[in-house]
Amino acid sequence: MLRRAETPSKLLQRVAAICGVVLAGVALSTAWLDARWFVATWFSLTAFFFLCANRPRWMGFVFGFVYGALGLGLAFRWSVDMLSQSIGLEIWQASIVFAGLVAWESVPFGALGACATRLSHERPWQLLWLPSVWIPLEAFWPRVFRWQLAHSQTDVLPLLQIADLGGAASIGLIMLLVTAIAAIWLLWLRDTKPAGLPVRSQRLLGPTCVVSAIAVAALAYGLVQLSLQPRLAQDRPVLSVGLLQADTSYLATHPDLSKRSYELAGQVDLVCWPESSIGCYQSSLASFQDQETIKQFSRGPERGLRPLPNPPCMVLAGGKDFDSRTTPEDGPYFQTAYLIDRDETILGRYYKRRLMPIGEYCPGQYYFPELRQVVNVDDLFVPGNDPKPLVTREGAKLGVLICYEDIVASVARDSVRHGAELLITIINASRFESPIALEQHMRLALLRAVENRRYFLRTAGTGVTCVIDPCGRIIDRAPIGEKATLLADVPLLTTRTLNSYLGDFLPWLCVVGLTLYMARARFSPHWQGVGPSA
Repeated sequence: MLRRAETPSKLLQRVAAICGVVLAGVALSTAWLDARWFVATWFSLTAFFFLCANRPRWMGFVFGFVYGALGLGLAFRWSVDMLSQSIGLEIWQASIVFAGLVAWESVPFGALGACATRLSHERPWQLLWLPSVWIPLEAFWPRVFRWQLAHSQTDVLPLLQIADLGGAASIGLIMLLVTAIAAIWLLWLRDTKPAGLPVRSQRLLGPTCVVSAIAVAALAYGLVQLSLQPRLAQDRPVLSVGLLQADTSYLATHPDLSKRSYELAGQVDLVCWPESSIGCYQSSLASFQDQETIKQFSRGPERGLRPLPNPPCMVLAGGKDFDSRTTPEDGPYFQTAYLIDRDETILGRYYKRRLMPIGEYCPGQYYFPELRQVVNVDDLFVPGNDPKPLVTREGAKLGVLICYEDIVASVARDSVRHGAELLITIINASRFESPIALEQHMRLALLRAVENRRYFLRTAGTGVTCVIDPCGRIIDRAPIGEKATLLADVPLLTTRTLNSYLGDFLPWLCVVGLTLYMARARFSPHWQGVGPSA
């Protein structure tokens, strides 16, 4: 009789918990859709940890999977249209592919939920180990877009500054510690009778003080850096740059870029064009001065295209290169950024090192070449391997990235390690028609400026063309989807950060800490058999 009387109550509690997870997942997506809702991520994580605590591990995994699937599915729903257009799928087919990708990227959230249930059974304060679980998953789990929790906080400038110490993972660490301690307080308030609150709350004071001190120290460090970084840029050499935004998928774009570049004569040292704004050339081509030579060392449909005759300044433009030992029709090709001097000699080439999955290659294509036709990748692209910056005639060292690369922290970091004084990304993005997608791309890339303390310029075909300072502030930006020109005088910086020296050390530290914790749980009699498994 007692079990029957309790069953409706337990069922109601479970339904309420499921509804709470759904609402938390929706809240997780809001900061991705609008950066001004950054605080929603904090409430979302707190509610998620609270709802997963003291449940069977399988339920924690399911809660986490649903939580992640809702958050990611709503935040990146524009991917359905992008997949449909780029691969040529029907909407329903693209929806299935997108659902599969979301399911794959929701697995780490499921693991986080399962760990939250496991850690909370013995002592709720063990939830403070959750950063050691999540940060390695976030860093090492294979995915197309390298999103991290930190990217939901791009409007919180004081918090962003610790990225120069431990990268985006350090921001995620703070977020998880604070939300875990908040969830622990909620659990103790729920499970403790009023008479026991004073005694039990004293046990939380120690962990709460430690987490609070870490969070306050991070914010204080950020405020100091926000005031210090502008001073470090004083008395540094300055490069005047023009960023031209124009959709390169139109035939009239090249004449428009040329016209606007000539109009900048005497105003800038360098003009930047988007990715895919010029033609495809043989790697042995040394200059764009002679039309006949260009025609001989290029391929159609832009065969013989002279990027900018008699340029008024240096030009950085995106095109394609093919090796002199191969035929121009067969490739393989390199996505290339050309640095062109005022006399039209090619000062240097940068070959894209991280290709865009599905857009520029299909995983497994070397074993099954037919896969490239399935995803409509006509040309065979191969990655470059040289992170060295392109150097101007005057000695300025430009760390160039191409499109997708600016969301991969290691690519920018390697350029800075080799001496880059300024980071520049050239982007096409014509396949990403959704303004939300373009905004999210920019937010994924923004931390490269903070991690390396470099000015970061983005030149995009459709958006977002912008100027970002070493603190992650967007100094200037162009409207999405419109032709625009931005002018910027950017200092060339040489200081190095801890992150640029050590790279992604924080996920490995978390792996070590988690291993020690698991060893203690495995071999200590007190920790064995904790919590139900079903």
